[in-house]
Amino acid sequence: MKIFDYFKGRKQIMNTEHAVVASALDQRIDSLERFWFLADAPMFVDGEQIERLYDAIFRPEVELASRSDSGTGEFATKVVSAAKAAVEVQAKVPPALALFGFEFGGKGSLEGSSSGEEGTRRAKTDTNTYVTVKSSERHLEKLISLYANKYQDRIFWVNSTLVGGSSLKEPKTTRTWQELEEVLEKPGARPLIVIDFEEGTKLMPMYGELKSGKNCELIKDYLAERAKKNEAEYPIPKYPGGGLSPEKEATERRDYWQKIFDRFESHEVLRAIEEASGTVSERFEWIDFRALVDISKNSEITQPPHLHFVARGMYPAGTFAYQLVRRAKRYGVRVVGTLKKGQDINVLAVYER
Repeated sequence: MKIFDYFKGRKQIMNTEHAVVASALDQRIDSLERFWFLADAPMFVDGEQIERLYDAIFRPEVELASRSDSGTGEFATKVVSAAKAAVEVQAKVPPALALFGFEFGGKGSLEGSSSGEEGTRRAKTDTNTYVTVKSSERHLEKLISLYANKYQDRIFWVNSTLVGGSSLKEPKTTRTWQELEEVLEKPGARPLIVIDFEEGTKLMPMYGELKSGKNCELIKDYLAERAKKNEAEYPIPKYPGGGLSPEKEATERRDYWQKIFDRFESHEVLRAIEEASGTVSERFEWIDFRALVDISKNSEITQPPHLHFVARGMYPAGTFAYQLVRRAKRYGVRVVGTLKKGQDINVLAVYER
C-alpha cells in the first residue's frame, strides 16, 4: 500500500511540475516578444563566444543553481519552479542578477521573486542540493533580455533585404549599415544584431580553416567548378584590385557581387563545402559566409554582409552545408550575432524558422 501511495504521489508531483513548466514557458515566450525563437534549441551556437561576452558584461561571481529537495522521511512532494529557488552563499552576489527576477534576502542569500512554490511537504528532514546550471543558450537569452531592457539603441533587427536595420529603440526607423556601425564609436556594450533571413536566402561560403590547419578557399573552388561545366556562361569574375578610385572600386565591387549572386547554385555550394572537408569528413575550425543580395535591386548596398562562424571542430560539415545553406535557401534562418565594422557579424547562434 505504501508503494502504491508513493507512485500515486510521484504522479501528482509530475503533473504539478508539468503544469508549472508549461506556465513558465508560456510566460517566458510572452516576455521574449519578437525574440520568442530563443525558446528553441539552436542549429548552431558558439558557446565559448557567448560565455565570454556574458562574462564581459555581467562579470558574475556566482550563479543561481537549480534546486532539488530530497527527504529522508516518506517522500517530499514540494515542487519548486525553475524561477523560484533559494541559495546561501558566502560570496558577493552580482547585482546584475537582480535584473532577472532575483531579490536579495538576508546575509549572503539570494531568493527568486518569480512564481511561488506549490504542493505540500511530507518529509521529516530535508536537504537542498544545488547544481550549477551551465547553458550558453540561457546566457544568450539573458544577454538579449538585458539589451532589450537597458540598451535598446544597441540591438538591431535586419530583414532579408539586407539594406540596413532598425533598433529596438526606434523600430520604425531603418538605418543603413554605415549608420548602424556608428554605434560602435560610442562607449558601450558591443551591439547585438538579429538577421531574419527569409526563404530564398543565398549564403555563399567564402573561406574556412579545418581543424588540421588546412585553409579552404571555398569561393574559389566553387567558381572554378562552375566554370569547368560552362565556362562561356560562368567565367570566373575577378575581385576588384587596388589602385582604383573609391567610386570606381565601389562600382566594380558591386558588379563582382552581382555576378556571384547570379551564379549561386545551392547544390554546387553544398558540394564545395563537403569536398573541402575531405574524405574523412574533417570538421571546420571556422568558416565564413557572405549573405548574398541582388544588388541590382538595392542601390544602397555595395557589398553583402559577412558572417563569421567559429565552429571549433564541434560541428560536421553538413551543418554548414545542408542544414545552413540548404535550409536558408528553402525556408530561411535567423542569425544572432555581434556587430563589427565592415558589415561584419560574429555569429553567436543560428535558429531554424
